[in-house]
Amino acid sequence: MTTPTVLLMTMVLATASADAAPVRAQRRIAILGEAAWNGLAGVGPGVAWHVTPRLSLDAAMGASAVGQKVGARVRVNLFESKVTPFVGAGLMAAGGTGGKEVELVNEGNTVVIDLKPSAFAQFVAGIDLTGRGGFTMLAMIGWAELLGKDNVHIRSGIPTPAQQQAMDAAYRSGPVLGFAFGYTFGRSRPAPKSAPETDDERGPDREPPPPRAVDHATTGG
Repeated sequence: MTTPTVLLMTMVLATASADAAPVRAQRRIAILGEAAWNGLAGVGPGVAWHVTPRLSLDAAMGASAVGQKVGARVRVNLFESKVTPFVGAGLMAAGGTGGKEVELVNEGNTVVIDLKPSAFAQFVAGIDLTGRGGFTMLAMIGWAELLGKDNVHIRSGIPTPAQQQAMDAAYRSGPVLGFAFGYTFGRSRPAPKSAPETDDERGPDREPPPPRAVDHATTGG
């Protein structure tokens, strides 16, 4: 196990033990801005709803290499702490270029394409940081799988191997790498203080508390 991994897990476990009241039970709705390759939105706004501290729903919309995009995802938070790893799965729909041509040029070879509407399944793992003050950050990696027919329509030209690789990476199935930043709304409250011990709970081996001083000036004594 690498040193960064050990440090990350130590930070997560320490935070988990310190948080008596789960922050995602008190702050439930997050407004985020996402920038991601094969993310839910590509680049655009999103929202997260913490159904429970361990279960969250994400949705986003924005612009991407495959056109205007919308997506939704369910994720499981592994801990209830401010910093927690998560795993998630979702679906995304992209509108394509709407018939607009895209020209790809490589070493003098020109290929003209357009992109059809498409759908993707997304599988991710990442880190969610939701602070007591509301600051929120998500970081994730994963895979997006193109569903259904090929979304790349070649209008003219024959792609070179380099152009074919570029189209695969930009428009078809590929890795997910993304970040999102924003604010989670709600009100954080400290964990409730424990009630004073009674004589029965104190036990026979512990001394009773000292008697309360009486102010004779106010009691008339």
